[in-house]
Amino acid sequence: MELGEDGYMAKRIYLSAILVTAYIALAGCAHTQTRESHSWKGSNSPIGHALHDLKNSGQSVIIAILGDVDTEFSSEYYENQGLDLNHWKKGAYQDTLALYEERVTEAFRNIKDFRNFKLVDRATIEKELQELKLSESGAITEQNRVQVGKLLGATHLIIFHLMESPTKTSTIDTYTSRLINVESGEVLASQIYSTEK
Repeated sequence: MELGEDGYMAKRIYLSAILVTAYIALAGCAHTQTRESHSWKGSNSPIGHALHDLKNSGQSVIIAILGDVDTEFSSEYYENQGLDLNHWKKGAYQDTLALYEERVTEAFRNIKDFRNFKLVDRATIEKELQELKLSESGAITEQNRVQVGKLLGATHLIIFHLMESPTKTSTIDTYTSRLINVESGEVLASQIYSTEK
């Protein structure tokens, strides 16, 4: 089903509202859980703390951000709203990726030697994933994440997953994130955040 201009704009406004909510939560407005946190602000969360440590380590840090989005709603649910499921997934993926890129760049903004930090660009990531026959919407597994990171020239990966789930009265978006050392495959930090819409 093709989206008309009005349907496309409504979808973009809807996704923008979701991302603003997620950004506020990642900035520190949600509560902290044991070993997991919803905040990236400063070093108040596992990923924020790990990024802070990397920033101050003096070593060169190259981060690639990979992820996927999924939904527990049927494609008919989106069609009834004038949306196409694949179009929604692509838009949600791009918007969520942009949010993570912004947060990681912000975390490294004040280092003394900014040349020691690099964020792998989207075009490079998409090219490598296509060469590995991995789609934008999945395929980063425990078995291949180190291989993917090495192919991207990354020292660290941030892997995110967005799941949209129905409740009786609303929708819950759950963001799960992991920071991984590419060389060792070790998960340095993980966190989860859910927002109701």
